[in-house]
Amino acid sequence: VFLEGTSDPPVIHADPITWKSEEPVWVDQWPLSKEKIDAAQQLVQEQLELGHIEQSNSPWNSPIFVIKKKSGKWRLLQDLRKVNETMEVMGALQPGLPSPMAIPRNAHIIIIDLKDCFYTIPLAPQDCPRFAFSVPSVNFSQPMRCYQWKVLPQGMANSPTLCQKFVAAALEETRVKYSDVYILHYMDDILLAHFDEKHLLAAYAFMEPTLKAAGLIIAKEKVQTFPPYSYLGFRLERETFGVQPIALRRDNLKTLNDFQKLLGDINWIRPYLHLATYELKPLFDVLKGDNNPTSPRSLTEAGERALQKVETALSQQHSSYCDYERPWGLYILASEHSPTGVLFQDNPLRWIYLPVSPLRVLSPYHVLVAKVIAKGRQESVNYLGRDPHFICIPFSTEQQLWLSQFSDDWAIALAQYAGEIKQHYPANKLLQFAQLHQFIFPKVVQQCPLEKGTTVFTDGSSNGMASLVIENESYYCQTSYSSAQEVELFAVLQALQRVPQSFNLYSDSHYGVRALSVIETVPLIGAAKPSIQTLFLKIQNLIRARTHPCFFGHIRAHTALPGPLTAGNALADEATRMVCYSSLTPISAAQASHAMHHQNSNSLRLQFGISREAARHIVKTCSTCPQFFVLPTYGVNPRGLLPNDLWQMDVTHISDFGKLKYVHITVDTFSGFLMATLQPGEASKHCIQHCLRSFSAMGLPKCIKTDNGPGYTGRNFQALCAQLQIVHKTGIPYNPQGQGIVERAHQTLQHQLKKLKRGSLYAITPNNLLSHALFVLNFLSLDRDGKSAAQRFWHYDNKKARPLVRWKDPLEGRWHGPDPVLTWGRGRVCVFPQNAEARAGSRKGWYARWRRSLVERMRQLTVQETVPLPTAQQIQALLQMACENAPNPSPASPTNILISLLLLLNQISSMNADVFWAYVPDPPLLQPVGWEMSSVPVYVNDTILLGGFSDKHIFPQNVNISYTGSSSQLPMCFFRNHNVSGCLTVTDVGYSDYSTGWSVDIPGVTKLTGHAQRRNGTGPQDIPFCGLGHKGEHIAVPWKL
Repeated sequence: VFLEGTSDPPVIHADPITWKSEEPVWVDQWPLSKEKIDAAQQLVQEQLELGHIEQSNSPWNSPIFVIKKKSGKWRLLQDLRKVNETMEVMGALQPGLPSPMAIPRNAHIIIIDLKDCFYTIPLAPQDCPRFAFSVPSVNFSQPMRCYQWKVLPQGMANSPTLCQKFVAAALEETRVKYSDVYILHYMDDILLAHFDEKHLLAAYAFMEPTLKAAGLIIAKEKVQTFPPYSYLGFRLERETFGVQPIALRRDNLKTLNDFQKLLGDINWIRPYLHLATYELKPLFDVLKGDNNPTSPRSLTEAGERALQKVETALSQQHSSYCDYERPWGLYILASEHSPTGVLFQDNPLRWIYLPVSPLRVLSPYHVLVAKVIAKGRQESVNYLGRDPHFICIPFSTEQQLWLSQFSDDWAIALAQYAGEIKQHYPANKLLQFAQLHQFIFPKVVQQCPLEKGTTVFTDGSSNGMASLVIENESYYCQTSYSSAQEVELFAVLQALQRVPQSFNLYSDSHYGVRALSVIETVPLIGAAKPSIQTLFLKIQNLIRARTHPCFFGHIRAHTALPGPLTAGNALADEATRMVCYSSLTPISAAQASHAMHHQNSNSLRLQFGISREAARHIVKTCSTCPQFFVLPTYGVNPRGLLPNDLWQMDVTHISDFGKLKYVHITVDTFSGFLMATLQPGEASKHCIQHCLRSFSAMGLPKCIKTDNGPGYTGRNFQALCAQLQIVHKTGIPYNPQGQGIVERAHQTLQHQLKKLKRGSLYAITPNNLLSHALFVLNFLSLDRDGKSAAQRFWHYDNKKARPLVRWKDPLEGRWHGPDPVLTWGRGRVCVFPQNAEARAGSRKGWYARWRRSLVERMRQLTVQETVPLPTAQQIQALLQMACENAPNPSPASPTNILISLLLLLNQISSMNADVFWAYVPDPPLLQPVGWEMSSVPVYVNDTILLGGFSDKHIFPQNVNISYTGSSSQLPMCFFRNHNVSGCLTVTDVGYSDYSTGWSVDIPGVTKLTGHAQRRNGTGPQDIPFCGLGHKGEHIAVPWKL
């Protein structure tokens, strides 16, 4: 609130502010209503007259606004948030409020208040332009007038710190001259205290002009020289003090925010109220639940009673000042839930409490006592300047000796304490809490193993299985809990119920053992989950009700150490893996199985009979699997038709396995069965070792396909394959696509290993991990038919019903079948003829075999000396050229390729038809589609190449071709049939009716002439056929040698 201030200009100023940047910050002034503009202009004029602001041309600007107070007066405010971001914020010089308890007892007091403290402290001149602002006008009727602050502005982040520092400097001269006067200074409130009233008045008289010299003015009307005094929210009497009277309203307690503010005020005054923590717990429980500040809350009956206790404590509260001539002590009161401390000197000086919310880590009562001691010592030093002269605790001498030996918290709390430790409390009613709490020290739970105790082991798994081993007898139970901590605590609860005599209990849960070791003396149990809190309470009640002692010890799991303890813990751990799937729902069973083996969603769906979406949800919500999702790829790799028909083999590296990082992998391409071994290298001897291991498990394959690595191409490996009659094939060098199946197996195996590495089913060793991964991939990963790779490999049913189809072999031109379909997709189909060993494909399989046979025959032909023939390399080049240049309508047909090849060979060698047909394998037998043909012989080098014959077939377009001693348009189709070498065929190309003469000129062939008659159709002028092009009266060969 802006009040009238002094007109005397100060001669000094506050410390300069450190700025992060010199770049000006300009924030536009937002619009204001006419009423607010008038109020702002009036307030600005008042501040201008008081000398607090001045006109400015600063490049900085921050918006202003005005609000109306309850009294009807206006208040001017400035939004300095953007300016605050550009300055280095100073730290707090006073982290807390001074406490009246430190005022010397029986001292005279004077309290003064500085008038408009902020507005009497000038800013450093170089900082003033940064706090400029503008006053707007309605309808932009005039330019905005700009002003800047000359004093500390409200809303500036460093104003409180600069104010405290400035006032402290002004008080320094008084503190030096009157060092025996007790002076408290907080912001603009100053308290002076001394036993001699005259000396106190002299100090005040000296201080007033020194403050005025610094520009600080004392508000005369607010000077307090007689009790009761009002200071920082406290009411100071002559002998005691307390907080100002507070009325607790209940009608406005409706939301979380309302209760938060109420309990914040109560927590602030608690050091001066006699209220133990457990008495306020019902009120603090109201804060639990929805964290939305506007969420509804209501006062419970227990909360109402707690609020009444607060009101009673407020009405009865009183604290006394400290007498520095007499000792004071710290008393620890064993109140319920948590201990309470109090700095005491005839009457309470200050109460010490621990936080209301219990810690999630369970702490025994003596640890809480140590925390209260540490906090009480700290507050005594902060407010009174030294440790308490003595500390009174509720522990006997023997218990203190035990704590000194075994409790680190106790040793830390009393570190370097030179005072006296007491156990006897005075006869004061406020200090009688010491006898109210019974469980302040452990009686049943021992810190060392019992010599004649029964040995018990417990364990729990996240699958809900709890196990208990009592004297080597195993017990296990399926629980409804979902976390390992809950199941572990349930197992301990069962042990306490089943074993009434003394026992030593061991568990591999460090969290559980630590909690159980102290739970007997824990006053207030807090946990993240209510179920865990309930289990702890049950365990605590059973322990407190026991008459025989017990010991809880921790043992590490999955160690190779010898001895009965390791064996007993392993027995308990093994029992937790006995998942009772029959007692679980299908989804729960699938979740438990996936947590152990990390199968894919399809395997979970088939194995447990759950929906596809449920299976996918289990995999997606797994903490391990989503990062290993792989997008499907398209492509085909040759696979075996039977188990052990074709293997693919390769080596992958897994650096985590150390010296055994070379993982040799074999995959049966028919079933997908995977075999892998760990080897120290990838030389031939290591490949052979892997093969022998694979042979022992899978048998001998017919063919093994590998890359061109030296381990596979070496003589030793080749000799192994030869001796065992295994065909060894290598792919194209530096092209892993030919090994696509085993390459994908690398990725699949590595991902599975990474998933399983996070489990705790066994000791994490390379061999164990690899064996588990192979088990999951071979036995637990199912295909769409519900079969695993192991089932497909070991239990292949050759008679299994497959789709049967009839198919046409283009090599023979005949229909076969019905035969089973092995696989199909994307324009391909693979049929397995029941009377053949090789598969039949709908695309290029027949042609590839026929072409390889042709090349082989031609290679044999080149070794004969009777006929000058081209070399094998020339033959292959010509064949390739013939394949590329064969024209429409069927570029890949053997007919066109043979025509092209024959014409090419005829031009570069003396090969004739007899020699050609003697070595060329049977070409595809293609039946004519339909025509009527006359016998027209064709000669090549005076040797009949194609004999003529007549045949009639039904042709859909009714084409009629006649010959008159010449040849018409003659595409050629070859076939072999006894003594007939070939025939002439005609393919309709859809020409309109015409009759024309033309001639064919083939090197070495008699020139043939003739004409053709066409009906019913139209077409282009060019007539291509069988590699020959017809253009007008001339036929040309479209390829070049």
